[in-house]
Amino acid sequence: MNLFLLLKRIVYYQKDKVDEKVQLIVRADTNLGNILLNIILQEGLPTSRLGKNNVMIVCVPTPESKPPPTPVLVRVKTGEEADELLSILEKYKKGAE
Repeated sequence: MNLFLLLKRIVYYQKDKVDEKVQLIVRADTNLGNILLNIILQEGLPTSRLGKNNVMIVCVPTPESKPPPTPVLVRVKTGEEADELLSILEKYKKGAE
């Protein structure tokens, strides 16, 4: 398992050695660090930059129940961090490391 730290301990991603899937975990910037988003990055997952400091990810929250895709907005502090997050998401969606 590979763990990478990004954006001041809020966004993590890890790659499973067995099935090569990359998991994205977003935690709240609080003492408890509640999990806000926990998804597997897939190649068909739409991601885009919105506004000054936002990255939108369209995902299916629970694949077993077949709900409609849900847009999730990840807000970071600066535009540079948003660019960095988007480039990392694009890189790991394709399975590259």
